[in-house]
Amino acid sequence: MSEQGQVIAPRTKPVKKGRKKLIKIKIYNDLSHKSDEIKVTDDHGLMINYGHYMLARDCRVGDHLHQAEVRSIEECSEEEDYYDFHVPVFHNYLAQSVYHHNSGKSAGCARAFLAACVAAPWHKGY
Repeated sequence: MSEQGQVIAPRTKPVKKGRKKLIKIKIYNDLSHKSDEIKVTDDHGLMINYGHYMLARDCRVGDHLHQAEVRSIEECSEEEDYYDFHVPVFHNYLAQSVYHHNSGKSAGCARAFLAACVAAPWHKGY
């Protein structure tokens, strides 16, 4: 965290892991009131609340991810490239309104990340 209270994470490069059929999950963000879509592998971790994750294959319509509701789920018809990257320290990242966990690292890191987010000045008012 910076001296100004901002969360800082080092830049990281994605690494191509392979090709497989992905899962497309459409979500509705509870804070921004906007719809979005993510494509992930079936074993990808998605945050459901502070420090707790579920695998994408276990998601169901109506489930709540952290600050987002699952609106639809479908398996993509063709194999696609998928990537992984390692976020040092926190081991998770925010993309398309959903907190993602990388490479099955410890969920304790997610708790530290969210604690830093709550302490950040831009978080006040949510």
